[in-house]
Amino acid sequence: MLVVTAVGTAAALGLAGPLVAALAKTEGQPVVQTSETVKANLDASGKLDVARLFSQIQASGSGTVSLQDPTSTKGLRNLDGWGAPSTSNGKASYDFRVDGKKSFRTVATFTKDLPVSVRVTYALNGKQVKPGDLKGKSGDLKVTYRVKNTTAAPTQISYPDGSGKTVTESIDLVTPLVGQLALDLPKGFTDVSSTGNRADQAGDGHGGRLVSWTMVLFAPIGRVEQNFGFTARTSGSAFPAANVQLVPISPQNHQELKFGQDGFATGAKTGRDLTAGTTKIDDNLLKLRDGAAKLLDGLTKLQDGASQLNAGLETGVPTAIDGGNKLAAGADTAADGAGKVAAGAKKIAAGNRDLSVGLGALATGAGQLKTGANALSTGASALSLGFQDPNSDGDLIDGSQALAGALGLISGGLQSLNDNSTGLPAAKGGAAKLRAAVDTLIIPAIGTTAGPCVATDPARQTLVGCLQQVIAGVTQLGTSHSQVPAQAGLPSIRDGVTALQKGLNGDPAGSTQATQLGVKGGVGAVQSGLQAAVATTGQAFPSGSIERLAAGILTSGDCGPLCVARVNLLILGTPVEPPVPPFPAGTQSLKKTTTDANNALLGVLAGLGVPTSTSPTNLNGGLNLVGGGLDSAVSQVTGQLLPGVTGVRNGLLTLRGGLTNADANSGTSSPACNSAVATGAAGYCGLTEGLAQLVGGLTTAIGGIGQLAPGASAANVGAGDLAAGIAQAGDGATQLAAGASQLSGGLDQVAVKVPAAVTGAKALAKGSSDLSTGSGTLAAALRTQLAPGAHQLATGLEGLNAAKDGSAQIAEGLITAKGGNQQIVTGAGQLSDEGTAKLIDAGDAAAKSYGKEYATMQALNKKGAANAMPYGAPAGAVDNRGAYDLTIAGVGSASGAGSAGRGLAGLGILALGAFAATALRGRFA
Repeated sequence: MLVVTAVGTAAALGLAGPLVAALAKTEGQPVVQTSETVKANLDASGKLDVARLFSQIQASGSGTVSLQDPTSTKGLRNLDGWGAPSTSNGKASYDFRVDGKKSFRTVATFTKDLPVSVRVTYALNGKQVKPGDLKGKSGDLKVTYRVKNTTAAPTQISYPDGSGKTVTESIDLVTPLVGQLALDLPKGFTDVSSTGNRADQAGDGHGGRLVSWTMVLFAPIGRVEQNFGFTARTSGSAFPAANVQLVPISPQNHQELKFGQDGFATGAKTGRDLTAGTTKIDDNLLKLRDGAAKLLDGLTKLQDGASQLNAGLETGVPTAIDGGNKLAAGADTAADGAGKVAAGAKKIAAGNRDLSVGLGALATGAGQLKTGANALSTGASALSLGFQDPNSDGDLIDGSQALAGALGLISGGLQSLNDNSTGLPAAKGGAAKLRAAVDTLIIPAIGTTAGPCVATDPARQTLVGCLQQVIAGVTQLGTSHSQVPAQAGLPSIRDGVTALQKGLNGDPAGSTQATQLGVKGGVGAVQSGLQAAVATTGQAFPSGSIERLAAGILTSGDCGPLCVARVNLLILGTPVEPPVPPFPAGTQSLKKTTTDANNALLGVLAGLGVPTSTSPTNLNGGLNLVGGGLDSAVSQVTGQLLPGVTGVRNGLLTLRGGLTNADANSGTSSPACNSAVATGAAGYCGLTEGLAQLVGGLTTAIGGIGQLAPGASAANVGAGDLAAGIAQAGDGATQLAAGASQLSGGLDQVAVKVPAAVTGAKALAKGSSDLSTGSGTLAAALRTQLAPGAHQLATGLEGLNAAKDGSAQIAEGLITAKGGNQQIVTGAGQLSDEGTAKLIDAGDAAAKSYGKEYATMQALNKKGAANAMPYGAPAGAVDNRGAYDLTIAGVGSASGAGSAGRGLAGLGILALGAFAATALRGRFA
């Protein structure tokens, strides 16, 4: 039966596909494929009874094959004939020729450890019982299976963190195993319901239930240890055997499991992308902060220049306007004088003396006027170059135009920064959403140390609150009765067992009274007394106290025939004649009652046993075993379970402390935090408080930009007006220079002609006439050129008032711009410290977590391929499969799983793909 079952299992689990493919290859170099199936029988509690290794070699093609197959050599024999293959160094040797196809099958004792441990517990009507106690019993049955992958070994893995640096660590890596557990419950089992992992159920066609569970016994996709079971109402039917089937695999060769591996790789890359992207954003924020700081320096210098320009215009513009007005008045006066000169020249012709004197005066006045005209021409030219110099880039017109352009760029940049979709308002909205998610989802889920844990209300179940109840229960379980009077943990039970043993054996330390004999001693003392009472030595004088009592009465001389009859009947139990008055039915004599009591106490003493015995067949030995088990349980609870649960709770509180500075008991948050304070100190900034400050900083920055933008726009308009006024003033200065040059030329002509008139009196009349003509020309020039130019200059200088007002507006706008820019510098730095820096940490953590899981999956692929067969594959074989088929014995039934169980096992293996795909898609959706 063992052989047939194992071979069938091998075919179902790992051989069908490869063997079919092999049979199709009948030509060319022989193709060799191997399989190993371990068939093991376990008792009803899961303890190994016997295990066998079934090996199969399939060769197809044409040619000679020489094969060294790793296997167990203990009890090795051939299943297809007599004898066994030759062995050496743990390998079976095969040398044969194949023409078509040939196969070999062997069986041997399995000499290695099973890759899993199995433990089965049973409870009937709420009380744990041994498997044998279930036979013929009815009631509410609960069966629990624990299956654990025991192949873990330290293995180094490497993976990149968020910044791409390699992280190397050692993990406990198991051989990846998948499989299922199945059993066929007969119709005597009703109301079947699975516990733990949900079972697949179906009818078996005979009124019973087929029940199976799928298992993925490796992390991170499944769990190394899994617990499941079922409850049912049993009418006393025999409990059937269960079957566990396992296959070592490489996850990457199974699409449903490779989906999870690819998901880990994608998660790791997403973490690295998040880290890189957030780092780039943080770099740009720092650049924005540094650029804004430089802009702040430039705005400060620009404000200083605008203030100096405004101060200069405040004093220079009125002076320039007054000078222009005086120049215009002088030009008008000069024009009037020239007219008078023309009139006087006509009169000179009337008299030579007056003419000579007039001409001398004219020569003197002409020289003085030329000097003034030259000075006017020089000053006007310098003024014109100051406004616009073709040989320089630093004149007043160029500067005013450059200022207007720069202020236009500043105004446009501030509008972009205040854009709702790409500027600071968008960043503010993102930070607010992130903080809302942390406050309303993550922190409430973690909870506080005072948080509730109500099993019937999911809304009142927090991680920390529920872990607190777990820690309290584990602490109570590992605490002695003396420390917690109202409770009794494992140590108090152990103390009670020890005290019971001491009291049983008469140890004074186990009793409150040093003189107490103990249970066994007390029972022994009573038994000795009873033995003495019924003892019979056969001597003339009775030795037993009961017989001596009867003898004393009978020999006293006061006991008549009736008395004798009653003593013999009631004390000694001896029939007598004559009959005595009747007694109630069932009346026993004193000796019979005492003898029965003595025999009963002899049985009690035999059950109590000797103190040094460790056999569970007596009370003392059983107590020794109970005490040892309780010692192990206390060690597990206090040394592993309690620190583990407490560590998880402390880790959650540490995570919560990084998210918020809210008190761990009350949950009250303090948003007014200080980013310079270390995490955990008073007033430190958690993620949610930092996000709150970030939103506040962005709000302030947006407000500052809103104030800065109008000032920048006004400064831009004022700079344009200033440039236009300065350009207009430059035109006036150019015209003034041209008029002064013409005036100097005319005076040069007068200077030449007047001396000639003085030297020649005869030509005086003609010269006077020429003077009259020249004076008229001069008057016309003064009225048509100099005077209009002077008036135009005065009007142009009035335009400098607008430039003066514009420079004042620029200075005020730059003060507002400096304030807003300072807010940008502060806000960008705060956004980097309290926002992007923490996002970088989150991305790095995600990259490490998924990177470790992906590296674990790659290591599992290698280990699964290396351990695909229990003893390994022979060199040259192309397709090698391994499987484990474990049968857990039933109670009161055949040891095999039965055909229905086998069929369900096959269905369970086929369902594994759907199970794994569903679980993985739930994780990576």
